[in-house]
Amino acid sequence: MEENIQPARAGRASKRVRNENQWRRHVTEVKRRRPRTGTEGTRQANYSTKLFIKKRNSSTLLHVCQSSFLGILQIPRNRIRRVAETFKKTGGLVKENRGGDHTSHKNVYKLQEVKSFIESLQCIESHYCRSTTERKYLDSTLNIKKLWQIYNEQAVNTVKQCYFRRIFTTQYNIGFGNPRTDVCSKCTELEEQIKNEKNESVKAKYMIEKTIHKRKAKKFYQLLNQRQDGMITLSFDCQKNQVLPKLPDQITYYSRQLYIYNFAVVLAVEGKRLNKDTVTLYTWNENEYKKGANEIASGVYHRLNALDLNGIETLRLVADGCGAQNKNSIFIGMCCVWLWNAPNNIKNIELVFPIPGHSFLPADRVFGNVERELKRKEVIVQPEEYHNIFNKYGLVVQMEMVYDWKNALHDVIKPPGLWHFQFAQNVLPLPVAKNNVIIKKDKISDVRKLLEKHYGSQWESHPELEYYKKIINEAIDDDIQENEPSCDPPTVDSYIMI
Repeated sequence: MEENIQPARAGRASKRVRNENQWRRHVTEVKRRRPRTGTEGTRQANYSTKLFIKKRNSSTLLHVCQSSFLGILQIPRNRIRRVAETFKKTGGLVKENRGGDHTSHKNVYKLQEVKSFIESLQCIESHYCRSTTERKYLDSTLNIKKLWQIYNEQAVNTVKQCYFRRIFTTQYNIGFGNPRTDVCSKCTELEEQIKNEKNESVKAKYMIEKTIHKRKAKKFYQLLNQRQDGMITLSFDCQKNQVLPKLPDQITYYSRQLYIYNFAVVLAVEGKRLNKDTVTLYTWNENEYKKGANEIASGVYHRLNALDLNGIETLRLVADGCGAQNKNSIFIGMCCVWLWNAPNNIKNIELVFPIPGHSFLPADRVFGNVERELKRKEVIVQPEEYHNIFNKYGLVVQMEMVYDWKNALHDVIKPPGLWHFQFAQNVLPLPVAKNNVIIKKDKISDVRKLLEKHYGSQWESHPELEYYKKIINEAIDDDIQENEPSCDPPTVDSYIMI
């Protein structure tokens, strides 16, 4: 690795060199016409100097005598002679030896030993940074002080900690990784089996299995990043549930709260960053819709209908393998319904699911930016506050229409055990009723206690809490209606639409 040499700080030495460089242009050497023949040992000069001063407010140079020149610049006579002689012999100024770094060249061997030690360290790939980067990472249990102690234990010439730290931080782009929290279970299992297995043939089997597992994961990211003419790639994922209200009270740790959901669909475009042109964020509240296959399929269906598909033949959809949301017959049925009504140029739809534990998607980068912003907010009581934060990192679409894909496809798609299947009919799903989600009584009770704890018993008088007042009152009304006796027999509405 190249050594970065820092320039010396400007001081008296560099200032003196600058001054000599300025007035040196006003000194001209001329050959001496009548050289004096002196005795042996006497210093003889073969030239004389002409001295000039620049005229004020003009570029004209005035020839002056030596006494005037020395008096104006306030410099000694021997300084002119020394500068003139050096310039005539070398073509440059006198080398300044005062100030600067006079010790680094004495410790070159120490520098090389420290650099050799640092470069011998085994770096690891960051578990969280997936983009192309030149930064390398060491194990999270290490730090600079520990490395310095390890070096001094084995080195013949020990160094100070500040010296080791300066080389490590200024000449290398190395960091220390964070402890991993979402490691692939299969990778961990195979690593432990390889570490503890004594039989070489069985250990080789585990190593081959781990290699195949890693290659499958690598292939998934190759498909995710692949760009070619006539193909569009969409990736999507759900963020973890965000709580309402978000308060700093410690009681919130033990209380059940309302949720707001955030579902991201990212369009892969070569050379474009994650912004409102490529990221669409679908959001809804817990009391409006559930968080299941119908909601995910409806969000993707809405995004597909908004795409410009001119010249597109292949549509690639990439998501994690969550069975309750993405990897199910409901989502496949939605794709078939959309394909039935899609432009004729669409020939293929590809669904790509990664192996478990290796499902880092572009949507996760968006969620990381959102969560970084949320950490700076201490109190959030209205859904609109979440929407404003989401809007900074994508186009926010409030979920207004969710289709009942599950019931609509029930009589069309064969059970998964009987696949392969053919779709020969067009399906039109009915919309799911909005605000029809029943929130558990215990959660309503916890939210109410939390609001009373933070805002007092008169919390209903706060206009910003109107959202919670409406939800709690509706839950009380539903509870009263359930307890009232009814004389009418229950009615069942059934429909089948194909």
